[in-house]
Amino acid sequence: MKGDIRTHPASSTLFLVSQTPASGLQQEEKFRIKPYTRKWENHTMASVDEISLERTDPASAPQCQVTHSVPALVFSTGGYTGNLFHDFTDVLVPLFLTSYHLKGQVVFVIPNHKPWWTAKFGDIIRQLSSYEILDFREEINPGTHCFPEAIVGLRFHGDLWVDPALSPNKYTVTDFQNMLRKAFEDTNKKSIFQHSLLKSLRPKLVLIARKGSRVFLNQREIVKVAEKLGFRVMILSPDVNTQLKDMYRIINSCDVFMGIHGAALTHFLFLPPGGVFVQVVPLGIEWASRTFFRGPATKIDTVEYLEYQILPQESSLYDEYPKDHPYLRDPQSVNRRGWNATKEVYMDNQNVKLHLPRLKRMLIKALDLLHSKSNANGGVRESRKS
Repeated sequence: MKGDIRTHPASSTLFLVSQTPASGLQQEEKFRIKPYTRKWENHTMASVDEISLERTDPASAPQCQVTHSVPALVFSTGGYTGNLFHDFTDVLVPLFLTSYHLKGQVVFVIPNHKPWWTAKFGDIIRQLSSYEILDFREEINPGTHCFPEAIVGLRFHGDLWVDPALSPNKYTVTDFQNMLRKAFEDTNKKSIFQHSLLKSLRPKLVLIARKGSRVFLNQREIVKVAEKLGFRVMILSPDVNTQLKDMYRIINSCDVFMGIHGAALTHFLFLPPGGVFVQVVPLGIEWASRTFFRGPATKIDTVEYLEYQILPQESSLYDEYPKDHPYLRDPQSVNRRGWNATKEVYMDNQNVKLHLPRLKRMLIKALDLLHSKSNANGGVRESRKS
């Protein structure tokens, strides 16, 4: 909407003030919208507050108390935010798509505002807006803010994806990654990112160690196999208190990033150019692994993607059920029962014990990819800092 835009937090309304029909809304028209991207998921959208868009005349409009010279961008931090994958795919990547071309000249207006969320991702948010966030809740900001334009909702091109054909200024995922670099690198030190093509003599492998479910049951043996192949192994178990900047620095300085399917694998976006991403896929999670990580990763030119699909014998379910049980023999029969069944059987109650010879072959593939990248860049290697 363009024109005289005024907020009214008490009714969760954005008014377009005009005597005549104006751009974006017609006379007497009123719309309600939930400014969150997963509109095809009814249960997700149920947790997102509605915003009303309404045209009104000057006499009926709330009076401006704060006037802005830049547009408002309205989006929600409800839905699945709090899960790292959804933080990025539902909000941060779409927020980049919708606002980066404005070069910071935009005010973010957030219903369902979670202050802890905007604090956690503040380094990224500050790359996208040069202004304080406007919390669109009456008890926090009861006054009327006025804007020359309002963008309501975020663009979405697919999970963790930026389509240059649909993006302002033809942005790509690489542009998003460059924005992350600006957000997280220490400007007082030489940038890790500038060294991203220089591989160490002993390449660094970061292994994500989950807790609770989808755990590596033979993690110690996995580390030994990797070390015998020449890797320096670093084990990470990020949680809600882990600083994103710390994760960026670690992963942006590694060569191989590996873990079992789960939200923490979203950190693959932090890999330096030429880094290798290895996703371990448990039984019954092929669709989710393909949609959420394989698809985006294989479309990014700067990331090499490898996939380790476990065999039934590598699943903890193999020791819990008869060998001809559908959970082992026919995971798709469980998938057809819906996401809740898949989640209960395969996401929440399955761990993994990798077959070490298979793992060794996968890590050798990763090393081959690293060597090919190193040779393509002159064959010069330099040790990374741990």
